[in-house]
Amino acid sequence: DAAEPDAAPITPCAQEDDLAPNQRPRQAAPIEPGFSRADLYICPDQADFFAVALAAEQRIRVELAADPVDRDLDLVVLDASGEELAGSYGEYGEEALRFVAPAAGTYIIQVQSYRGQTARYRLTVAQGCRLDAACGDEQVCDTLEETCAPYSAGACGDDAHEPDDRHAQAGLLGAAAVEGLICPQDRDWFAVDIADGDTVEVEVGFTAGRNVDLVALGPEGRLVDAALGDANPERVVFSHAPAGRYLVGLQMPAGEAVDTEYVLSMVGSSGACRIDRDCLSLGLPSCTDGVCQPAPDGGRVKPGGRCGRGADCSPASSFCLQGDPGGHDNVCTRECTSADDCADFGGDGICDRIQGAMVCVHACVSDDDCGLVRRCEDGECNRRGRCNGAADCGPGEACTATDFGNWCALVENP
Repeated sequence: DAAEPDAAPITPCAQEDDLAPNQRPRQAAPIEPGFSRADLYICPDQADFFAVALAAEQRIRVELAADPVDRDLDLVVLDASGEELAGSYGEYGEEALRFVAPAAGTYIIQVQSYRGQTARYRLTVAQGCRLDAACGDEQVCDTLEETCAPYSAGACGDDAHEPDDRHAQAGLLGAAAVEGLICPQDRDWFAVDIADGDTVEVEVGFTAGRNVDLVALGPEGRLVDAALGDANPERVVFSHAPAGRYLVGLQMPAGEAVDTEYVLSMVGSSGACRIDRDCLSLGLPSCTDGVCQPAPDGGRVKPGGRCGRGADCSPASSFCLQGDPGGHDNVCTRECTSADDCADFGGDGICDRIQGAMVCVHACVSDDDCGLVRRCEDGECNRRGRCNGAADCGPGEACTATDFGNWCALVENP
């Protein structure tokens, strides 16, 4: 039982909400997914506890918003023994976390304040999802947020492939290009069958001046890749993926109900991955036996481990560092001031400046540990150099356009 000793009595405060007393785990107020209240209050030097019953592998997203927002409140999920399973510890009063129940049971959500601060707050516990099947009949799964959201198909975006708004309605994408229509009130889903270790790149081109995004999901609905920028065409890749049926979704940002024409196509190739650097999909970061594998699910990746996104990392890390394109150099990490802060990286952790911040990363041993635009120098992956053309680069390198300008990049044999 997670209950604390009763030695110190709890003193109620005048602004206390109607769920009190819930200042100890054994007093946790029972709630369920779908709970949302903005009139809650945390008393001085106290914490509030809430109990939610979940099935094994059930997903929730928990959000906390303090009023005023500069009050520092934190969010924690505990098991029945009081062990912390997930946490969000920002400097202000807005916190959010995803949680996957490792087993059926009752879990405790704890709202706590820094140094006894008080505040009103909103607490929301949303039903989590990976696929639409986890949501209600009038809902779909928001792929990026991994929560169920209301959905009603609009009067635009109808084409010969409808109905294809839901994951279960996805038609199989073959070798021939597909022409279709989409609008902000529409979603189009397609299925892609992949053999073990194969690579499939999916591309969508669309009406000039519009913005169509692509998302790529694994067989269980896990995010594999996403193209959410302003490029036209947009591309996602299933890189040396495990065998299965994958999903590709097209969507548009909110806007006017105007149809946008698109052409969707795919190109496939076979061949095993050799090293992690061959893994070009964000959500398949590690090469094992010739196949790029996903990171362990449910926030279980330890500091220094490969990750696809922040939700993969355990509470001991602050975020998933996403380096060069692909998932090979993604790592669960946190900010640091010296290598001593990186002791739990397995003995090769260093404190290095990455994207303007000092963070823990693994020391490299060879160029294989770095991205194509980097080389290993004294244990650090440093960029090879800026370029305007091939003459600026060394043997075995090419001048390559990246999101950060033109850089020399290693050219590998196919």
